[in-house]
Amino acid sequence: IMHDPPVLRNGFRESSLIWALSSASAAWGVATACAQGWIDDCACNNQMGQNEYEFGGCTHGVQHGITASRKLLTKAGAASSLLRKVEKHNLKAGRLAIKKTLISSCKCHGVSGSCQQKTCWKRTATLEHITDYLVEKYARAKLYTDDSAVKTTDLIYLEASPDVCKAKSVAGRVCAWRNETHTQGDCDRLCCGNGFSIRHEVVRV
Repeated sequence: IMHDPPVLRNGFRESSLIWALSSASAAWGVATACAQGWIDDCACNNQMGQNEYEFGGCTHGVQHGITASRKLLTKAGAASSLLRKVEKHNLKAGRLAIKKTLISSCKCHGVSGSCQQKTCWKRTATLEHITDYLVEKYARAKLYTDDSAVKTTDLIYLEASPDVCKAKSVAGRVCAWRNETHTQGDCDRLCCGNGFSIRHEVVRV
């Protein structure tokens, strides 16, 4: 999204998902790197306190990831247009998705695993789980108006999505014609039932 692709120049429902996924992915990547100890200033805290049950571990690495994502992707200053306002909202919703999908982890300490002391922390879910969470938000995305009542975790959009099956839009698409599982890239889906031509090409390796 840092290169401003055409799809993000309009406030479509799909645009909201791209903004949110990009923001969440950036936060997840940094938080994961923190948990692995790859970033010096957010390495995990392994020091124990005096309580039997204590939060520690890599919880603070999650916030480091969220902060890094905000600084990287959110344009500085107040939103100058309605589109920028919607963009800013969806970027934040993506970052909040990291918090909403956190998983609790605990580790016992003590002689022979007696668990006399326990350290617990919050860690990020898998990127696949976070994506599923945001796709559900995308399915329930709300059309934004001045009097819209939206939550910070909602995805919002400004205008209806274009018809991707119009002849002009379909022409020239590259698809997988031997896609027996009919997954993404399948010709029947991408060509919207309008038919397709097959071109054989010999590639030297």
